[in-house]
Amino acid sequence: MQPRQKQSDVLSRVFALDAGAAAQWLSLAVELWRATRPDLLCALVRHCWAWTAGANGIGCGPDEEPGDLSFEWNDAYFTAALAAAVSIGDGGIEEYVLKPLAQLPEEPLFDAMEAVLHALDPLWLDGKVVSDSTAVSIRETLAQQLVATQRWRRSASKCSSGIELHVAGAVAAMFMGQHNIGRGPCCYVHPLGAARTALLLSLLTPLTEQASGSMFVAFAFLSLLEVEPHADRLKFMARAVVAWWQMQGANAEFWIEYGVGERVCNWVGKAVLGRIGKTEKIGR
Repeated sequence: MQPRQKQSDVLSRVFALDAGAAAQWLSLAVELWRATRPDLLCALVRHCWAWTAGANGIGCGPDEEPGDLSFEWNDAYFTAALAAAVSIGDGGIEEYVLKPLAQLPEEPLFDAMEAVLHALDPLWLDGKVVSDSTAVSIRETLAQQLVATQRWRRSASKCSSGIELHVAGAVAAMFMGQHNIGRGPCCYVHPLGAARTALLLSLLTPLTEQASGSMFVAFAFLSLLEVEPHADRLKFMARAVVAWWQMQGANAEFWIEYGVGERVCNWVGKAVLGRIGKTEKIGR
């Protein structure tokens, strides 16, 4: 008869989480539960937050570095968090989205901000699941978080044709665009949804003025306005041009080589001439 093995000698099982694979499951849960079982989706998001927070460095000491976290997980988690928040009404936005974002260090904050905004805009413009006031309020809060970061202040304080990769994605998303490496920001709003983007111009124009030295921010602003040139938005374009001139002066690289001057002139021509054409037709 063999002696019984002590309990302490028994090897315990260790379970590891593959962030990339888990992200796919989380995205699937959003699709399955968003409409049918929002309670389960909310519970899943709450359950995953503790791990997400630790993986992003929340609670780390000054000499500690957070572990590597795949981009797929953060993207999936914060997309799920927004879906959970929207499923239970505006009250969930603060709990599931804004408070968690406010706790993140800068680099994961930019990536999470990009994910939230990319998930928000289709729900607002296409699905009409999110109200105008909620969409604007979320962006206002995220804009405040963005401008409070050191990397934004560094990008906004000088003339530059480049921008850090993580900041670029968040800035492009703030201006309703996608960051394409090597091509700059490109607005993803289609003309049918462009009219409602006017609600954001009072928020986005000051960001453009604040970062008037940034070529990337200028491109993001122009890309949004170019979706639907309209004379009613001329005051916003004028404010941006004044800010660019005060910062850039007669910088040929900015106005000519990168085409900002030509894009502004083309936009003004389309906006003003388009408005005049409509007036002439009515008069006849």
